[in-house]
Amino acid sequence: MPAKWYGLQIRCGYEDKVKSWLEREPFPVSILLPKVEVSEFKKGKRIKKLKPLFPGYLFVQMDLTPSIYFAVRKIPGVIRLLGYGNRPAEIDEADLRPFQEIAQLERPIHLDQTPFKPGDLVRVTEGSFMNFIGTVRQVDPKKGTVTVVMTILGHPCPITLPISVVEPYLG
Repeated sequence: MPAKWYGLQIRCGYEDKVKSWLEREPFPVSILLPKVEVSEFKKGKRIKKLKPLFPGYLFVQMDLTPSIYFAVRKIPGVIRLLGYGNRPAEIDEADLRPFQEIAQLERPIHLDQTPFKPGDLVRVTEGSFMNFIGTVRQVDPKKGTVTVVMTILGHPCPITLPISVVEPYLG
């Protein structure tokens, strides 16, 4: 029986560890873990990180015999093989081709993560305006700032803050 592609659900954050464990197994396996570059803001500074395109999942190509099935299930961090009940579902290689291309790029695809858009309600988490609630007027992902309109002494005041010091306000 030729090797087929399968999806593995794994613990979030364990993608690289599970990949490493799979590569040490005695059976032949191909692993697809496409990653993208994302910008995050930590302590007011922009940091670029490589993160899995599908957090908590990776794809494996293997000849799935019962012994290999149980060996994969015993790997720390593996939750299950995706499928129907106890029957793993095969994934068509054509469906994975775009993700294989992403994984083979020399420069990773960059995704900007800006969690806010104009009109969102936010709360300031630190600084002089800590615990103030306001409405997002503008987001500048290049500078890593957000302009928030807050009511201060009965007047609307637009204030530009680092994205890292605001969080969504859920009421």
